[in-house]
Amino acid sequence: MKSLLLAATALTAFTVSAFAADLPARKQAPVFPAAPIFTWGGFYIGADVGGAWGRERDTLHIIEADSFPVSGAIGGLHAGYNWQMNQIVVGAEADVDASNVTGKAAAVGLPPGSFLSLKNNWRASLRLRAGYAIDTTLLYVTGGAAFAGVKSNLVVNVDPSWSHTLGGWTIGAGVEHAFTANWIGRVEARYSDFGQANNKATPPFDAFKVGLRDVQVLAGVSYKF
Repeated sequence: MKSLLLAATALTAFTVSAFAADLPARKQAPVFPAAPIFTWGGFYIGADVGGAWGRERDTLHIIEADSFPVSGAIGGLHAGYNWQMNQIVVGAEADVDASNVTGKAAAVGLPPGSFLSLKNNWRASLRLRAGYAIDTTLLYVTGGAAFAGVKSNLVVNVDPSWSHTLGGWTIGAGVEHAFTANWIGRVEARYSDFGQANNKATPPFDAFKVGLRDVQVLAGVSYKF
């Protein structure tokens, strides 16, 4: 009897094992890798294009209010580095732009056709940035030192001209959006006061200062490494 019970138990175990082997294997749920979290930290370089609108400032006193409007297109390159701490992003950036910002005004009390003109050939800045990241969008403010190469021309009997590198400051704000892990678009607006420089005039004119202030609006794209 005991032998018969052992044989029955072994047969039952063998049958259950064979039946289990014939059952289809249970498929494991697919494992998807976690989407990478975007970070604003790192080095980037890019290009921008836009325009500037402002005013020349001088002390020649032959132009009404010693100032006249200037405007034109600008465009160039920028590069910088960001550090991110939670949603706070801080960084430093430099840019350099070619410019055709120009303007002129008729000179009062001089022969007909006399005028004073100003042309901005290039501009650059060294700035700090601070912003708040909302996932792949960054709202930021920026400010620092600004420089501009200008040429002023007094068209009268002697037609003297002067070239200067002006130095001043700039401040502004912008928004950036990361379309991919590497490509970022931006829109930025800044106010710049480039300061003034002395023009050594020839008689009958005394030495006078000339300067530039303007607002620039730029759209650009950056590649983040």
